[in-house]
Amino acid sequence: MSKTVVPVAVLIPARDYGQYIREALESLAAQTVLPAEVLVIDDGSIDDSPQRIAEAIDALPDLPLRVVRHERPRGFVASLIEGTALTNAELIAHVDADDRVLPRYLESLVEALDAHPNAGYAYPRVRLFGSETGVVLSGPFNAARLVYDGNYIPHIGIIRRSAYEATRGYRDLPSRA
Repeated sequence: MSKTVVPVAVLIPARDYGQYIREALESLAAQTVLPAEVLVIDDGSIDDSPQRIAEAIDALPDLPLRVVRHERPRGFVASLIEGTALTNAELIAHVDADDRVLPRYLESLVEALDAHPNAGYAYPRVRLFGSETGVVLSGPFNAARLVYDGNYIPHIGIIRRSAYEATRGYRDLPSRA
């Protein structure tokens, strides 16, 4: 039985994440619904990322995966902007190359946006793994919290293209990190 395809383009910016990229792609292939496309933007990797991505393409034939590779790094935000421009999907997800998503990630976030047609962005709880563990409690959207506490919303969400365009998209802003 084939899986339902949802109108989501998943963008995966990657630079030197060869050791993780396969797991990220496998977690997308294991979704209860499949994205319309997965676009990996390899931003000048000098590790084995290109080989690992090629292996994943062969191993995951049902995942609608394509790759854009740059010889020189252009930056994280530039990769997201390029990926968004290269797809026509109504919904755009951003998953990092070292993220693993649970099987209902796409299904639950698409359902959330369907249930709230005026919402521009849906985001999940984030479960940490590796050297850090636990669940990050981000809570519901609160504009005042964004202004006074900074961004607390996980980036691993889904945005409507209309919201992306209305907000002028991704911008390279300074961080407190």
